[in-house]
Amino acid sequence: MANSKEHTPTDLMVFRSLARVLADFRTAGQSDKITIGLFQTLLVVSNNEGENQKTIATACHASVAATSRNLMGLDEKTKSGVAGMGLITSRRSPVSDREKIYFLSAKGKAFLERTLATLKGE
Repeated sequence: MANSKEHTPTDLMVFRSLARVLADFRTAGQSDKITIGLFQTLLVVSNNEGENQKTIATACHASVAATSRNLMGLDEKTKSGVAGMGLITSRRSPVSDREKIYFLSAKGKAFLERTLATLKGE
C-alpha cells in the first residue's frame, strides 16, 4: 500500500471528498455514532426503495438483526420513540401488516444529492 507521500493529487482530492461526505453524514444524522453499516444501509435503501427489511439485509450482506438496528437509526423515530436520523421513512407493507417497507425521506434524498455532488467535485 502506498504511503501518503505517494498519493497523487487526485487521490488526495478523493480522500478530502470522502472526509466531507462522512462529516456531512455525521451532521445530517446529528450523531457522532455514525457507522459504515448505517451508511451502507442508507445507500441500499436508496437503490431499493419500497423493499422490506429482509431484502435490504440481503443487499447489505448483513444479518436481519444488524439491518433492523441500522434501519431504526436511520428512520425518523426509533422503536422506543426516540428521534432517529430522519434519513429514511418506513410504512406498513401493503402485503403484510407484520413488515415495513422503507423509502428515503426528503432529508435522505438531499443528503445523497450533496454526497454525489461532493464526490463529483462540484
